[in-house]
Amino acid sequence: MFVPFVVVFPTRHEGGSVMLHHDGEEWTFDSATILLQQDLPSVAYLAFYSVDHEVTTVNSGYRVTLTYNLYVQPTSHPASLLSILHSVPLCQMHCKIPRFSVKVDGLALG
Repeated sequence: MFVPFVVVFPTRHEGGSVMLHHDGEEWTFDSATILLQQDLPSVAYLAFYSVDHEVTTVNSGYRVTLTYNLYVQPTSHPASLLSILHSVPLCQMHCKIPRFSVKVDGLALG
């Protein structure tokens, strides 16, 4: 089973929320708002499985992400996958990182 693990870097952007849908319920992961509310530069991250998802349009700025497809052995107990994800050291919705700056083709990120 593959589990998407998305890390969103601290770049200013509007839009680009991840909408998650499962069994008639809906959740929104709004990285732009999460990152804007932090006092220090932070990354936001999200991991999910067995849900439909879509990413909304980025209206302004740049949403820079790094996405991993984590492979987890299928088990008869889906809850065990949750315990694996919760045991990852990044157990909060964000974590503090030092200030960084990257230039790509003359565009500065960070």
